[in-house]
Amino acid sequence: PEDVSYEQIEEMVHDLEALMRRCGLMIRSLVHAYLFEPYGVRYYGRPETVGVKYEIPEENKQYAALVKGKRDVYKGSINYTQLCFSNPKVRKDCTDYIISFVKERKPDIIHLSIADGTKNYCECEECVKKLPSEWHLMFLNEVDAALTAAGFDDVKISFGLYVSLLWPPKTERFNNPERFRLGIRFDRSFSKPLTAERRLVPIPEYKRNDFNVVLDNDLSLSFVEAWKPIYSGKYSMTSYNLYMSHFSDPGYWQLAKRTAEDINVF
Repeated sequence: PEDVSYEQIEEMVHDLEALMRRCGLMIRSLVHAYLFEPYGVRYYGRPETVGVKYEIPEENKQYAALVKGKRDVYKGSINYTQLCFSNPKVRKDCTDYIISFVKERKPDIIHLSIADGTKNYCECEECVKKLPSEWHLMFLNEVDAALTAAGFDDVKISFGLYVSLLWPPKTERFNNPERFRLGIRFDRSFSKPLTAERRLVPIPEYKRNDFNVVLDNDLSLSFVEAWKPIYSGKYSMTSYNLYMSHFSDPGYWQLAKRTAEDINVF
């Protein structure tokens, strides 16, 4: 093994993107952790893996989420650190970064995700006035408007139903629904199959930074249904079949069977 610099990895990614374009494949970019780039923090990977200590410059800590009275890196990783999205400057800085990224890299789809993990949303007096999905949708609409102004009408925005974004917004709506693609992280139990019948159950009340919801098949489907009045366009579903469940099925026989069943239902 040998050390590889961030610049070398970027060069590899550029080469792969060029090859993808020659093959007629769509390029999807971003996801977690990129939104701290405007504030002087670059994400290199999990700190325990890459040996990086993430630090937000003191003058930029004001833009990080306020969690338990503190604005700083959450749980040692910028990947788990949210921003204070009720702050208009945060949304503007992130939007400007995204536009510059699109101009340079020209992706087909950008995935505008929040930080990974749970119990890390901003608790400032402004952010708590709205659900996380309200602030996120406001941000998405601002990015959409900026892309239109810059002439990037064909670039799509993917956004994910994940953790606290499972609860749909009460008032915010998409200004340009055709721009967006919904990505669903479908948490479920692999001990029982999905069914074609929609068994909807009540959605629990949202409690900020108290995510103790057990997402079984029925509740996950109920969250998806709750978003349909907000978004009725194209979407994709991600199911983590080989994330942890294979540890209880070393031969993969039951998981293979369950995956085949799921495909028929989807």
